Amino acid sequence: MGAKTVLLVEDDELIGKLLVFILQRDGYQVEWLKDGQQAQELVLSGRDFSAVVLDLMLPFFDGLFLLELIRNQAAMASVPVLILTSKMGEDDIALALKKGADDYLVKPFQPPELSARLRRLIGKQG
Repeated sequence: MGAKTVLLVEDDELIGKLLVFILQRDGYQVEWLKDGQQAQELVLSGRDFSAVVLDLMLPFFDGLFLLELIRNQAAMASVPVLILTSKMGEDDIALALKKGADDYLVKPFQPPELSARLRRLIGKQG
């Protein structure tokens, strides 16, 4: 099997470029979308991913809407989802986990921690 593919949904250009760099350095192929509408279309297309890195605050549709959509699609229901957001409230974290997120990381983040969490999530999958 080829490289594992990560769906990245992040609207901030600088953070997105950093994440693409980190993920590619870690050996992943990256599909980077910058808004909730693009992400909705891709999720509904039935494509398969090894993991999703998902911001919560996005244009058009927020990350929680997308998380529910992912969990309701047969092709993606079991794909690990790592929430990566600046929302750090206990209620935000609890709600995302309740809706099916596998992990939650608050911005600003440390790249080695992101890499380790993603490796752990993808490792549990296969």
